Order: sequence, then structure tokens, then C-alpha cells
Amino acid sequence: MRLFLKLATLILFSLSVCATPSYALPEKVYRLGFPLNHDAPPYAWLLEGLENKGFVAGKNLQVVYIDLKGYQDEAGRERIRQELARKCDLFFTGGASLEIIYKVAPQTPLLFINFAGPERVVPPAIQANTTGVRIGSETGIFQQAIEMLPPNQRQKMGLIHFEGSSVSLLASGFQKTCEQLGFELVIKKYAAKDDIDSVMQAFKTEGVGGVMLLPPACREGELEVLIASQNKHRLPLLSIIKQDVEKGLLGGPAITKKLIKPSLTDYAAKILLGRSPAQLPIKFFSPEYVLNLATASKLGIEVPAEVVSRAEIVGMASVAAEEEAAAKPLMRGNYVLGISKNTPVSSIERFLKELGKRGYVQGKNLTITQYDLDAGKNRQKQREIAKRLAEETNIIFANGSVLPSFTSLPDLKTPVCFVSTKETADTIPAALKQHFTGVIRASFVSIIQSAQRLIPGLKKVAMIGLPGSNLKQTIGRHQRNAATHGVTLDYRLFNDKSEIGPLMRELQKNHDAMLLYSPGVDDESVAEIIKWQNQLGFPVLAQFERHVQDGLLAGLVVDMDKVSPKLAEYADKLLQGRTPDQLPPYYYSGKMIINLRTASKLQLDIPAEVTSQAEIIR
Repeated sequence: MRLFLKLATLILFSLSVCATPSYALPEKVYRLGFPLNHDAPPYAWLLEGLENKGFVAGKNLQVVYIDLKGYQDEAGRERIRQELARKCDLFFTGGASLEIIYKVAPQTPLLFINFAGPERVVPPAIQANTTGVRIGSETGIFQQAIEMLPPNQRQKMGLIHFEGSSVSLLASGFQKTCEQLGFELVIKKYAAKDDIDSVMQAFKTEGVGGVMLLPPACREGELEVLIASQNKHRLPLLSIIKQDVEKGLLGGPAITKKLIKPSLTDYAAKILLGRSPAQLPIKFFSPEYVLNLATASKLGIEVPAEVVSRAEIVGMASVAAEEEAAAKPLMRGNYVLGISKNTPVSSIERFLKELGKRGYVQGKNLTITQYDLDAGKNRQKQREIAKRLAEETNIIFANGSVLPSFTSLPDLKTPVCFVSTKETADTIPAALKQHFTGVIRASFVSIIQSAQRLIPGLKKVAMIGLPGSNLKQTIGRHQRNAATHGVTLDYRLFNDKSEIGPLMRELQKNHDAMLLYSPGVDDESVAEIIKWQNQLGFPVLAQFERHVQDGLLAGLVVDMDKVSPKLAEYADKLLQGRTPDQLPPYYYSGKMIINLRTASKLQLDIPAEVTSQAEIIR
């Protein structure tokens, strides 16, 4: 009998565990505010993401719609402020509605999605209760969009939206931006979807080369009509939403649901549960070219080669199919990935994790083999290493610090998947280029330029790194590039963290800032650099996001959450038989990230035009 009771208890316990949802629903009802008549996709993305975290609209999440009309006078603004305070635990908005909210200046917690730019700075009165996501600058969006068109179609660009869309509130600013970029922006609206074709015909008649869609440009059911009209008039449509491109638009400097939704959802959930927006850094995502080659072929558009080489190529595949393909079972066969002995396996953990999602798992069907490239100091040794790589590995992975070691192997035939700066990638010999592909990240020139914007008047910079890195071999090229922008560049090497303090004291005397050359530098050394940076008031710039998060001042950094999936995609294709020359290098521009706590400690006043386009750590 006692055994029966134990078994019954165990069964009931098991059933109760199985019945528990993945996210326990918060008991109270949370109130999320949206502007009335919102239409942009991120609103739906946010609700979808919150539901996955246990906030379900109509159950424990109440969606409140706020009418923002009447904001022009103080009485109207006060009405909106009171309504937000009374009805919302969090208000989410973007675009033109966000500009209205900036004028209203409520104390209700705010979450936004918007362009970056000096004119988009969060007003000081609401900075403590505001955070969000920036998706590139207005200037950058239009510049990238016009560059997708053939040169003979760049004199005029169109912008289309439905009548009553909040896009109209920003129209004059968009036209000024395009005028500064050297082309005319023609703006037209339509009342109903039956009017779309005549508006597109009018664009074509006026000599417009391409038409831009900026959310909320169209309503439900209208995108399909726009695509049909695009194909009929052979007039390309461009968008900043990747899903629109996948459905049939030509392309655009796009953001993706997969990229933006997790950040918006994470921040919204944390704020609803009590976190202050001031504790959540504003994030910045750079739109990247997405191109629908099927649409380009259908329209007879020859997209410039420099754009194609940097674009993510899509067809008509749905997002669901793409996500399904991302979770592959273990690939059949056994594969060997070769790396330099100077590349710690820990430094490519993110890359290996992404490979695992594609069915290549270290210790199962994937082996990592390290090679001593320093042994190849003469031509015979180099040939022997190249032969071993060909016999023993399927592909090679190289970061920027070891890439030159592989490019020095004259007989190399093994495919190489790499990530490096543009300058390092440019050193790959012409005879070997067919064997190399990967991710080309922010150039050293762009790193210097971003440092000059960050610290006005910057003239002298010192780089520090480890003897085992290739800093000594590459410093000459870096110095020449820095000199073209009026910056003198020196370098020093340190063996361990005990040398860091004296070295930084010496460098501070004659330099405006220091740049950490990261390969091989461990966390203890980074902590020591941060300590001396703050103690000496000597700003240190970084190349990796985690180092800025730990306390270095800032940097044009590599976001491995974006780079690693692309590297894994290329590695997967190489392992399945594609050749590197079939995979054009992917260009990653990097993102500026600034630690404002560190800036405050160093008593640095970062220009507003820089902070407005950067991801901020407070």
C-alpha cells in the first residue's frame, strides 16, 4: 500500500512538473502603451516576444492606446503626460510618434526604436526614464538605399506612404537629408490600396529611380499590392525591413526581426518587472544590405557589384523556413578545422557554438587541430605546412592576427574562413584570393576616425599588445593609415599584467589615448588596464564589446553575435563543397559603443553627435 502511495505521489508530481509553462505568468496585469493608429512591424514583434516571456495580451498584459493629438500646446502635452502616467507602466514608440513624445517629456518609462543622429538625442529631462534601440542614422539609411540603384537611377528617389501615416511628420527632414546627399526625394501618398498603382506610375513618369518604404509606410494587405506594382512598372522598392525584401522588394539597408525583437523584448520585460530604463544601455544596430536577387532579375536591375559583395542575398524564402534551417541535425561525416597554435580555442567559442547549430559539434563530428605556423620561416617549411593542411584539414579558420601567417604559405590550397580588418584582408596575395573568404570588419582607418570623433583634437595614440600577437609586424601599415588622418601612432608590447602600470604611466606623458590590441590579452590584463586608465585619467579604446562593458572607454567594436553566425554560415558551405570564390566576403561595419560611466570618471565630455549614434553603457 505504501509503495502504491509513493508511486501515485511520484506520478502526480511528474504531471505537475510537465504542466508548468516555460515562463511562469506574472500575477499582476501589466500595462504597455502604444500610440494610437500605430502600424510599424516592431510593435507586433514586441508583443510576440513578450508573449514568449509570459506577458500575454488580454490576460496579464493590457495594451493601452494613447492618442498623441494636441501635443502642439502645453495643455495638450499635459493631457498626454497625465494619461501616460495614469494608464501605462511602459510606453513604446518610434519614428514621428517618438518626436512627439520628446516634446511631451513624460516621466513614464519609455522604450523606443528610432534612427540615430544629432537631432535624435534623448532630451535631458527624460534620459533617466528612457532607453531603446537605434537602427542607423537617417543619412546613412538614405545613402545606402540610393547606392543600391544603378548610377543612372540615382537622381531622384521616391518615398511612398499611406495617407495619415506618421511618416508625413518627418517628410521635410527626409527631403533635406537627401538634398544634402545630392539627390531629390519625391514624396507621394495614397488613400487606399486601389490608388497604389497610379502613384507608382506617377513616380515612374517623373523619372524616379527607386521608391523607399519607411515604416509605417503601408497597412495590412498593401505590401503585396506594392510588390505587384513594382514588378509591373519595373520600379524597384526599397525597405529597411528584411522581411519585406524576402517577400519581393528589391532590397535595402535592412534590420531584421531576428536581430531587433530580442533586444526590445528583453528591455520591455525588465522594465515591466521594475528595472529602471537608466540601467539599460541604448543599443545601436547598423542596417546591412539585403538583396533579393530574384527581384533584381525580374526587374532587370543591375545592382552595383560593390553592393552585391556586401549584401546578404535572399530569395523568396519565408522567415519560418530560414529559422527551421538554422537548427540542423548532426551532419554526417567527420570534419577537421585547422587553426594556428596562436589562436586559443576559447577565443572562437562563439564561432564554434554557431557551427554546432549547423550540425558540426566539436568532439563529435568536428575536430580542432592547431598548427605551428611560426615553424614555417623558409620556403621549404611553408610548403610542408601547406601540404599538411591540405592532407589533414577540411577548412582553416583565421582571425586578423594570424591571417598573414596563412597568406604567407605559397602552396596553400585549403579553404580559409577568416575575420579581419579590411587592411589585413587586402594583403592576401592575388594568387591565393580564390582560397579565402569570410568577414571583413571595420577598417583600421575607420577605427582612427571614430576615435577622432570621440575625442576631438586627438593627435597621438599608442597601441599596446602582446609579443605573441602580430602587432609588431602590422604596426607599419597602421602607422601609415593613421598618418593620413593626422594621427601619430606608436606601439608598445607587454609580457604580463605587472608591466601594464609603468607602461601606461610612460605612454600617458605623450599620448592622448591608448588603443588595446586584443589578440591573446586575458581578462586579468584587461582589468589591470581599466584600473590604470581610471587612475591616470588616460582613455583606452577597445576593439571588443565585452572590454567596453568591463570598463574601457569606448570603441568601434566587433559584435560577435552578428559576426559569428556569418562565419559559421560560410564554414558550413565550405565544408559542404562550396569554394571560397563562390562566397564573396561579407563586410561588417562594426558599431560604436561608449561606456558613459567611464567617460564620467575620466571627465570626458563626449560630443552629442557621437553618443546619439552609439550604443551606450551607463
